[in-house]
Amino acid sequence: MPPSFSLLPLVVVGTLTWEPAAGAVAEPVDHSPARVEIAWDAPFATCPSQREIETAVESRLHGVPDWQQRIAQLSVAARVRGGGDDWQLSLEISDRGQTGRREVAARSCQELADATSLLVAMTIDPRALTAAPNTASNEVGSGRPGDRPAPPEAGDRTSVPPAPKQQVVSEPACEGDCRDPDVDVATPDAADEEVPFEPRPQVELEVAAGVGTAGLPRVGMGVLAGAALVGNRYRVELRGGYWFPRTQPLDGLAGASVSLRAATISLRGCARLIHRTVEFPLCAGLRSGALRGESSGLARNASHTSVLAGLELSPAVDWVPRPWLFVRLRTDFGLLFTRPRLTVRNYGVAYRPPPVTAELLLSFGVRF
Repeated sequence: MPPSFSLLPLVVVGTLTWEPAAGAVAEPVDHSPARVEIAWDAPFATCPSQREIETAVESRLHGVPDWQQRIAQLSVAARVRGGGDDWQLSLEISDRGQTGRREVAARSCQELADATSLLVAMTIDPRALTAAPNTASNEVGSGRPGDRPAPPEAGDRTSVPPAPKQQVVSEPACEGDCRDPDVDVATPDAADEEVPFEPRPQVELEVAAGVGTAGLPRVGMGVLAGAALVGNRYRVELRGGYWFPRTQPLDGLAGASVSLRAATISLRGCARLIHRTVEFPLCAGLRSGALRGESSGLARNASHTSVLAGLELSPAVDWVPRPWLFVRLRTDFGLLFTRPRLTVRNYGVAYRPPPVTAELLLSFGVRF
């Protein structure tokens, strides 16, 4: 008879009362404890439900008294595919700005569900492996939430499973340091800083818009797009942009002007400093592009394209509300070492880019 699992009721002791001011409406305060939340994508009848897996994680943490304080920034996404005896799990766990991924293969969806609950519990606190489990609900999908195993009838020995060779004895929660001196378990401070498995590099796609010079006269609008390879503490990116035309009047020639626009491409490397959901990347690299000018209002108009090249430095601030989504505010500074002169016949130099450029950009992007 397979074991069932149950939800243990929580008892809240104490009452807080207050008298609202006249005309004020008291809003209810949510005192419910923190719960583990998992994005479980397993559209198969043989797979346990999302709530069953979440309950199994909480059961594995039953002997860890402070685990609910460790899940404020925990994000878990699990995707199950397969059938028959061939099942695959793609698991992504993010906690305090660090993201890890793992691929697991098994012969059943039940085995993948058990692996998910174990990996998530170990991410929250490595002591989950040695803490006394809540045996009534430790196995994922062993029953519906709220079910409890029926007690065996007198004299019925077949309904009681045989004890395993190494049986974990459930002990009451203790105060202070609950670790077994014979078991080497990471301290809470060390567990806060480590990741259960090494994260793999991510691919990042970004679109941006902003204002700046980009080698053109005056400040104007531009749009950019890019792709990057993101590691735990680094990013390598390739980005291209287009800066809309701006007009440079030709002094002394009434109604004559030059329209200038630019296209740029950058290859950069970045160092990433991470604090929870905020990142502070600092990027440096090479910038090149094309500066095109077209004259108008002259007896004989012409156009010409020149090459821009230089160095680029870019500090930024990223907000990462989800492991796959980010918003970035970035400032790009460019130092041009090619500054072509745009000349007009019978007039001379109409425009030459400044040696330093600056742009302010707001971008949105995804990682996968």
